[in-house]
Amino acid sequence: MFIRLLTNNLNKNLRMIPKKEFFKLKIAIVLGYNGLQFHGMQKNPGVKTIEETIEKALFDSELILDHNYESLQKIGWSRAARTDKGVHAVANFVNCKLAFTSNFLLKDEENAEAPGEIPAEVEKAETGDHEVSKLKDKERIDWAKLVNVINSNLPDSIRVLTTKRITKVFDVKLSARSRIYEYLGPISMFVKDPKNITEEVEQKTLERLRVLVQKFKGTHNFHNYTSKMRASDPKAMRYIMEFDVEIKDFGEQGRFFQFRIRGQSFIYHQIRKMIGIMVQVIQEDLKDAFIDNSFFQNSVNIWLAPPQGLFLDRVTFDAYNKKNDIPEKLEFTQEEEEKLIDFKQNVLYPVIVEAEAKNKTFTEWLETTKTLQAQGKTQLIDESSGEEDDDDGTGKPKGGKKGGKRGKN
Repeated sequence: MFIRLLTNNLNKNLRMIPKKEFFKLKIAIVLGYNGLQFHGMQKNPGVKTIEETIEKALFDSELILDHNYESLQKIGWSRAARTDKGVHAVANFVNCKLAFTSNFLLKDEENAEAPGEIPAEVEKAETGDHEVSKLKDKERIDWAKLVNVINSNLPDSIRVLTTKRITKVFDVKLSARSRIYEYLGPISMFVKDPKNITEEVEQKTLERLRVLVQKFKGTHNFHNYTSKMRASDPKAMRYIMEFDVEIKDFGEQGRFFQFRIRGQSFIYHQIRKMIGIMVQVIQEDLKDAFIDNSFFQNSVNIWLAPPQGLFLDRVTFDAYNKKNDIPEKLEFTQEEEEKLIDFKQNVLYPVIVEAEAKNKTFTEWLETTKTLQAQGKTQLIDESSGEEDDDDGTGKPKGGKKGGKRGKN
């Protein structure tokens, strides 16, 4: 009798426990965005940022629980690159833990091996039963619907391009092997006489720039390429793997120099000053050694190129992708790659090119900078809230001795 009563009470109590209507899963989200209307990637109270906008979109999509909203730390948030104010991205990565309900699961029929056939491993819920289980349902996530729902709650300037399954311990910031940036600047920005740009002038300038970009490759002390950093600070040492330049023709909207920079990580303003110092060398008739000198323990005033021409193109995860126990590699399928190329060519390129064609952004920057230089004044700098990339956390370059010479300290 006692056992029967105990069993009845136990069953009654079990029925009172609410069925779990969500399960949490850590994923990576790949974002493309036009950064002109935002004060950088990192969430910053009082100003409009990429992270704040994405967080709200995830909440409006019912992927973040009420008590976790407005606290990125609670959902295990991490970013691969903390792009600065006005800087764009083709494929920035963030990882976070989201709450998945049955709304984001494929219907049982969609998992069937044949029309009307239900796979044995998928338990069919009763009508009106929304209980979900991570173990049972994580393979039933409708990833296409997930992307579409999030995008429906985002402005057109930010797009979720795809999502990736990751391990529980994965962190995009710590696992990123390299970041690849591109910078587009009109050819007129790099020549002394913008009213007399011939094919010969273009080619000679291109050859000169190809010599200059080689100086940045390897490991160098970039303390002069950021603000408030001493030459002795280990974080000033950065490793540049690749740096190339080509000419890109945008027809009636002009011809631009297209720089492609691959580095392990970058500090605040570093890339914009790498571009700026090359403009400075050409416009001020400085010797190429001016760049070499900027890596030493001294103070060098370097021009800061406009943010409008800069965007993060890719983030690589070489070591992570070699692991055997990962859900999938952080690489893009052909279809995903086509989406990224489309976003770059049809969203970001027009934004950058029109900045010059309509607003003369680069021309006005150059005129203002040269005027300040002639007056012996320090160039105006837009001091905003973040770095172009997050530091890898160690303050030490991973490039090793093969990276090239170091600036003398």
